[in-house]
Amino acid sequence: MPIIELSTALVAAGSGLVVPFANKVLEKSAQRLGGHIDEQLAALFTRAHGYLTATGREAQSVEPHLLKPIVENAPLETDPALAAHWAALLANAADPARQSYVQPAFAEILRQLTALDARILQTIATISQGQEAGTRPYMYAEATRIQREAGEGDGLLTIAFRIAVDNLLRLRLCDGRGTTRPPGKLSELISGRHSDTLAEGPGKDRLAITDLGLAFLDAVTPPTS
Repeated sequence: MPIIELSTALVAAGSGLVVPFANKVLEKSAQRLGGHIDEQLAALFTRAHGYLTATGREAQSVEPHLLKPIVENAPLETDPALAAHWAALLANAADPARQSYVQPAFAEILRQLTALDARILQTIATISQGQEAGTRPYMYAEATRIQREAGEGDGLLTIAFRIAVDNLLRLRLCDGRGTTRPPGKLSELISGRHSDTLAEGPGKDRLAITDLGLAFLDAVTPPTS
């Protein structure tokens, strides 16, 4: 039974205080999840419990259609930043004050993001800070600035940036404006023989976060009191 297995794993990991949290979260889903519980899943529950405990609110059970994709995909994540997003998503799903804002699609979106994608999305949102959510027009930011700030001082290859932006656009997490440029071959982009000017990309030289992107970022950020 998953609840028993998870409780055992948490106790073994020295996180016995998390057991009531896990039991509550799994209340509606234990019979449907199946599978084994490993250290990664125990770590997920421990971290999510910590996020929710900091708000002073008690966990509530999470509907199976929300919980199942989280517990199936989160243990597969090896990147620390994305692992933190998975734990925050679980904490928000179990938060009685936040659960209604967690959409079933968010787990699938998070599954398709790389750490760079997530960092660029957060950078776009940070640059657009102060823009009222749900209003138009969006506050578009220059892609060159986003690329520079998302590079965290180490520089960010243009091809890596473009691929990440393509993914964010595909998932409708951001919106873009731009001019048309002549198509370049992938080999030219990688080798640097093609222009590195981001202002050439169709729909990519200026970027803004969408309402979906804002809601998603909020759901993968630890809840606050």
